Amino acid sequence: MDVFKDEKAPALALLSCVIRKYGVESFDWEPGILRAEIEDDFDITLSDLQSDKIQAAITVLTTNSFQDQWEAFEKICHLFNNVADDFSMVNPLEAEEIAQALADYYLINVVENAVENPTNEPELDQIPDERGENISPTTYSPEVRAYVGQILFDYGCCAAPKLFPTAILPGGVVPGDNTEKEQALEEIFNARLEFIMAYLEEMKE
Repeated sequence: MDVFKDEKAPALALLSCVIRKYGVESFDWEPGILRAEIEDDFDITLSDLQSDKIQAAITVLTTNSFQDQWEAFEKICHLFNNVADDFSMVNPLEAEEIAQALADYYLINVVENAVENPTNEPELDQIPDERGENISPTTYSPEVRAYVGQILFDYGCCAAPKLFPTAILPGGVVPGDNTEKEQALEEIFNARLEFIMAYLEEMKE
């Protein structure tokens, strides 16, 4: 299974390969150096997308940028959806992309020993909330919450869904039934979790 060549490979799968080959000390290497090492050791040409996905996963593990900066949140979410992005341009996310990316983010941060020993699929109610129970740090900045809130509003949400309970929706939102939208996002999130866990299991074979 050539994970580095598979552009549908989850970022966690790529990160797993990097850690197994080079250790966590590779997190401190310049992106170009890590890319060159991978290409040389595995005799491949690593695509920009794959290289960027690796760096996105490392960024999530080593910084708070995903939680603090809407620009980083946007770019990392795109990469976790296997979408190459222009880092100099604003490219608004879709709600479905956020749901998928949160599954990647959740597994990278929360599942104990996820790289070597993936656990069973976590329950949706374990998604972190503003009380900060699961992901550390768990609090998104106001700018990320507002960014996500606008996207969820455009998607049709009339309140912050359980998947991102601290989202700040625009003012003047008319109250309504959020059930259908919530369920759709939860299904996307759970399907992504299942895909990632299955992919990691396949890597063991």
